[in-house]
Amino acid sequence: MHPLKPRSTYWLHFGGRTSYPRRTYFGITSQAVSSAIPGLIQSPKVYQTGKFHQTTSFSLQILISTMKFSGFYNKVISNPPSGMTEANHIKFSKEEYYNNTQKLFVFEKHLALDNSTANSSSQLPNPPANSSSELLIENSSSPASPTGDETNRRPMGVKKAKRSEVETTILEKKLKILEKNVTEGQRQGSAFVRGNILQEQLNLIQQVEAEIKAQQLEISIMEKDPASLTNKFALWSYYRRGSSLSSSCR
Repeated sequence: MHPLKPRSTYWLHFGGRTSYPRRTYFGITSQAVSSAIPGLIQSPKVYQTGKFHQTTSFSLQILISTMKFSGFYNKVISNPPSGMTEANHIKFSKEEYYNNTQKLFVFEKHLALDNSTANSSSQLPNPPANSSSELLIENSSSPASPTGDETNRRPMGVKKAKRSEVETTILEKKLKILEKNVTEGQRQGSAFVRGNILQEQLNLIQQVEAEIKAQQLEISIMEKDPASLTNKFALWSYYRRGSSLSSSCR
């Protein structure tokens, strides 16, 4: 059994002719429909004709569909997509309604689909050639292709902002890597310079130590007795050292 109450409790309030208790569907009251969609309420083909009140199920279908559409419309008004103007709110709400229900939100189409109201719908005036239903059907015939309004309102959308944020993060990481490489290169260069300086100092120390050892060897040779020198090199060094000392004394 349908959770809604009998027909007498749910008369629709279209055009101010009947009243009904305050009920909510999907968290939205029926009064919100009248305040949120004034352009649709003034439609003469729907609200100025009382014939469709003869069928309760059809009235409930109109009410539930209107509540759903009002929910999408209130979401668009509360958080409109970036780049969207107020003139496109209803159009975007119809697109959201179609994407979620796979049905077009057009009152004339709802009346034509209900077989039990064929007599009442036949008494309605013919829709004009440039009605909103035909325009909506033409727009919904190719949902995959983006429209001009859609391309105009998407350049500064949420996706582009997220993409810019990701690109900024990547650039910051690259900059940190470059700074780290430069710091590492400077550290290696300074370490190389310090290594060269230490090597030069070590070479100088080794050279001084070699000279000191040579002088100590010469002194030890001069202090020894020539007769005790059995090494020819030591003997030659002794006489050479002695000749140099004698020449320096003169």
